[in-house]
Amino acid sequence: MDKNRDIKWEQKAGSVFLDYHQYVRFIAFETAPSRDLVDDITHNVFIYFVENAKRWDYNRDLHPLLKKITKNIALQQWREYSKNLPESLKEISSLLRTEMEENGTAKEDTEQEIKLRGLELCLLKIPEKHRRLIEAFYFHKMKLTEIAASVGMKLKTLQKMMCRIRTTLQNCVERAVQEENSNE
Repeated sequence: MDKNRDIKWEQKAGSVFLDYHQYVRFIAFETAPSRDLVDDITHNVFIYFVENAKRWDYNRDLHPLLKKITKNIALQQWREYSKNLPESLKEISSLLRTEMEENGTAKEDTEQEIKLRGLELCLLKIPEKHRRLIEAFYFHKMKLTEIAASVGMKLKTLQKMMCRIRTTLQNCVERAVQEENSNE
């Protein structure tokens, strides 16, 4: 008898969740450490929501509840995701995650915060070789002559490459900012 009652609660929760699905995806998109984790976060929110079906008051607006659940699951994903990042990217990720934990997703993002989030994503999109050059120069404060010697490149070649990498990152961040602004 209790199993039938639990199934009814789970069906109710599943049905209600469908009404909020796009909202949860939007919050997941806003808070996910990577765009390819949005579906995982949404799925985990769904599982949590259904597993705890009896706890919810379905007569109330569920937006705040689902936002909180989504944010918490996204923060768990940030922690997991950050474990596999290079040290320099872990610092950026940590700053972004701390900002999200302190201010939540309800806060309007400043242009700089949107750019930082975009930069983090863009750094993950560029080839590993390019990322290592950026890390060496910006995070380890190595001189271009030192980097050139360590990777076996001519200084002029490295300078041109760094210029192209910066341009690629700048274009990528600008696209990320436009995408973020168009989602508001």
